[in-house]
Amino acid sequence: MTTIKTIALRTSTFAAALLAMTAGASALTLDLGIRSISARFVDATGTEIANQSDSEIVTNGATYQNNLSVFIGSSNRFEASVGMSIVGTFGIAARASQAGTLTTRVSLLETYVNDQSTPVDLSATFVVVDGAMFLVAGDNGTLTYDLGVGTFPFGQFSGRGVLEGNTANGFFASFSESGDSLGATQASVGDAVDIPFSVHTVDLGRIEPGASLDYFYNIEIVMDATALEVASWQFVDPGATFPLPALSTVSARPASGPPSAAVPLPATLPLFLCAFGGLAFAARRRRVG
Repeated sequence: MTTIKTIALRTSTFAAALLAMTAGASALTLDLGIRSISARFVDATGTEIANQSDSEIVTNGATYQNNLSVFIGSSNRFEASVGMSIVGTFGIAARASQAGTLTTRVSLLETYVNDQSTPVDLSATFVVVDGAMFLVAGDNGTLTYDLGVGTFPFGQFSGRGVLEGNTANGFFASFSESGDSLGATQASVGDAVDIPFSVHTVDLGRIEPGASLDYFYNIEIVMDATALEVASWQFVDPGATFPLPALSTVSARPASGPPSAAVPLPATLPLFLCAFGGLAFAARRRRVG
């Protein structure tokens, strides 16, 4: 198995788009920001073989400074690379040929304060550049993504996609989505799953003068199999973690009319506020296997 290669993610096009989408965000101050990435492999006996994480915390309107990165790998049995740049662009790439549980995660939790004298309505936009998932595994072997976005702790966007192996079907895996969709598709059983480019906006509701709001973004991709031939995945999102006062996915507009009546959806995954890490990279959409 070749080593996963990472390259710098080009953000100019997405930065321009996000700048247009986040006009008016100056009403907000980033009071506290915590971002993290991690990668962990546990073999089929339950023994932890590798675990790395990286994180950064900022307060009082400061901007993030570090490039976060983690990489784990062992004798071509598994590899996982997770990375995040200073501006918050991130990517995940992983591959395994050994049974066990391989987990990759990117998490963000930020507290924003309305520093104006009038209430504002908030929304958040995140962009998925692309992604892919591939699995050849026995019964109960799965490759799963869980994505949650919105106001902490429940969020307004909650989506899951699962590739599930089947021994009777030649170890070929079938795909299903639940909750909010990323538009992922599988041409036929056994094929790689394609996660296409998409833009998503969620309504975060209203924030009064001097009040605060906790915003989170959490993507977790997990391979879990006791009988495995190969699993691989990638996920690239340039727009989920831009900090203030530069680019931010959380935008504010003057409040008008009654507060929005958006109903939060139950989150499908826990937020892990430690174990952050990252290394920004571009992953061109391709079939993986």
